[in-house]
Amino acid sequence: AGAPIIWSSQGLSPPEYYDRAGPVGFEDVVALYERLSRKAAALLIWTESGAALLKQAARLEAPIVVLPPVLPARAASIAHTRKHDGKLRLLFVGRDAARKGLYELVTALEQLGPQLDDCQIDIVSKPPPDLQARIQTLKNTQLHLNASNQDIASLMAEADILVLPTLAETFGYVLIEAMAHACALLTV
Repeated sequence: AGAPIIWSSQGLSPPEYYDRAGPVGFEDVVALYERLSRKAAALLIWTESGAALLKQAARLEAPIVVLPPVLPARAASIAHTRKHDGKLRLLFVGRDAARKGLYELVTALEQLGPQLDDCQIDIVSKPPPDLQARIQTLKNTQLHLNASNQDIASLMAEADILVLPTLAETFGYVLIEAMAHACALLTV
């Protein structure tokens, strides 16, 4: 057997993601994993859900090993206490609006309407003009089109909850970054 292959942080995403993502379909990704598994000693995956879907969908010759990422735990004395105007701070970070679920988030926020009075929503993305227009109508919402990595880190430090309704990944790096800033996660 060959050397282990780390193909992705997630394993396999649900088929619905590939329907939206573009020219590469679910079956294409399954076929790629099957081909890679013939040359690998093991496939290293970060999430149980991605590994389970991969085991179900693909005929693999190499075993799947789930190796969740490890982050150092923050000191117990560091409490998640944000100092701001009393509003719940929500944050979305995803440059690719369609892939990261920004359309779904905006639809949900539109439906909440007045219930957003006690929230501040920051959106870091580069959505297409139609979605930008919808975001601009949302109460207490700010769109950050050109946020730097430092800007994003500052937003995470102030946020109470990172919201990421993506079907594209089961364990994205932005989730790790938010946890490193003691930010709660709301994701699928």
